[in-house]
Amino acid sequence: MPDEEVQERGREGVGMVKTWLEATTWMQFPFNAYEDGDRCTVPLLGGKRKKFDLRGFHLGDKNSRRYMTVECKRYTSRGGQYKEFRRFLAIAYSAHAMHVELYGKSEAEDFVWVTSNPFVTDGWSDLCSEDAITDAITDQANADLVTGHELDPKLVREVQAGIWLLVFDEKQMDVTLTPEELKNVMTVLEREGPGLWRG
Repeated sequence: MPDEEVQERGREGVGMVKTWLEATTWMQFPFNAYEDGDRCTVPLLGGKRKKFDLRGFHLGDKNSRRYMTVECKRYTSRGGQYKEFRRFLAIAYSAHAMHVELYGKSEAEDFVWVTSNPFVTDGWSDLCSEDAITDAITDQANADLVTGHELDPKLVREVQAGIWLLVFDEKQMDVTLTPEELKNVMTVLEREGPGLWRG
């Protein structure tokens, strides 16, 4: 598949996932990697940076509002997704640890992996565990993400609380609120967030 087609397929997939997640009425993603690259880029330990597909917010009261960062994988087969997911876990930890390093405190942020093709189904329930995150961080393949950093079990627990692993099928778009329907719904729901609903 030509690079242009791959990019367009990715862009289309990100658009569908954004619509699907926002239709829950609890999430808002005003930023995407194709139009807002800088706003979707998260600083990591060791001066590294990672650009995600979507960035936005979990809506709610002051106790539940938090940032949400999404990685979308529109795959037709499992491929090397398990290895990529393990690196995603290590990236989430590195981003969280970097925030603590920069600001001296933890801040809740959810890291969401959305895939169109499940992987390691026999161990699915363990993929987001604290042990899985620790294993990913200590994997030599991901050592560049935590250079000079001593593993902190407390940070691992905090990261684990914000990891999401979701499976998306394009048929779900048939039963998902459209952006226009969502705008109508949001006018009657009380969802506190960082600003007005922009769709």
